[in-house]
Amino acid sequence: MAFQYKEHYKMKKARLRVLEKYKGKCIECGKAAIMVHHRDGSLDNHDEENLVPMCYSCHTRLHYSACNSRWDTDKLEHVLMLRGLDKGELATRIGMTSPALTRLFKIGRTKNSTMRKIADVLDWPLEDFVTSDKASMSG
Repeated sequence: MAFQYKEHYKMKKARLRVLEKYKGKCIECGKAAIMVHHRDGSLDNHDEENLVPMCYSCHTRLHYSACNSRWDTDKLEHVLMLRGLDKGELATRIGMTSPALTRLFKIGRTKNSTMRKIADVLDWPLEDFVTSDKASMSG
């Protein structure tokens, strides 16, 4: 059986403790929380300090807003060049296919977890690669 998280049972136990600590209330709206959010975006960090309770609506909205961010693909290509990597090598290192990574570059959007993997592989601050649709694309 495949689970979404490494150390699945550790995550389940931490989730229950966090929900109990916050009396089952979403930290955003105060409604009933049924899930927890990883503050640092890492699905491997199940420390209770990294988890916050959220209702389904708030958690979905949070992740949707992250998907409304765009990659600064010019900056990303510049850092790839500085690191001496091509897109194929980057795709392999983050566990993505080359066509999927090429699509990411084309549309300039991806999930936070993918953004974090790329920044980690490049050893570069994530925030240097992400720009809001509302923000200027220059810089």
